[in-house]
Amino acid sequence: TNIFLIKLFMDFKLFMTCPRGFEELVQREISILGGKNCHVDAGGVHFTANLESVYKINYSSRLGMNLLLEISIFDIDGVDSLYEQIKEIDWKNYLTIINTFSVQVRIRNSTNIHNSHFAKLKIKDAIVDYFFDRYNDRPSVNIKNADIPVNIFIDQSTVKVYLNSSGNPLFKRNYRTKIHKGALNEVYAAGLIQMSGWDKKNDFFDPMCGSGTFAIEAAMHLNNIPSGLL
Repeated sequence: TNIFLIKLFMDFKLFMTCPRGFEELVQREISILGGKNCHVDAGGVHFTANLESVYKINYSSRLGMNLLLEISIFDIDGVDSLYEQIKEIDWKNYLTIINTFSVQVRIRNSTNIHNSHFAKLKIKDAIVDYFFDRYNDRPSVNIKNADIPVNIFIDQSTVKVYLNSSGNPLFKRNYRTKIHKGALNEVYAAGLIQMSGWDKKNDFFDPMCGSGTFAIEAAMHLNNIPSGLL
């Protein structure tokens, strides 16, 4: 109980990913939803927030794609160093042998590691070996629907390890039972509506309405319906 209360009130380091060009909009949205110490990066916003705000942002954000919770940061000098540092993370705090996990890797300006697929394999091996060394058993990998999605960002020699607190990307609002091939991503629609300067007082008109994404997102925005309601 004490550990739960500590986690409830402590601030976590977070990164909300978003489409390029939406960073300033996301920064403003996160500040309204309880995020603190926000600063913009390419493709997202870094900030801190407590556990309540993590849930609130996942439930309410119209403009973010994935809310990532930082669990480790370290420097490496190559693939072997990456493996060892990942294996040193106390993974039992985040998953068990009955969980499934997935790994996504993004590399930017790295002088040591250039192949994201190879890096992903080494990271997966490190996590599996962590459990096998302790329990003689291991969690399974599930690429499409993992219990614990792990996101790794490698920037030059610095590695940041995140858990994806959103699970499915936040653009999946679940108000559609079938998605048209040409349907616009819901996050893009919500962002473009805000960029348009629509004041929620004048009529909203979409002359190109196909599957209705702009109209649906505008109606949800107008009526203060949380994006994650469904």
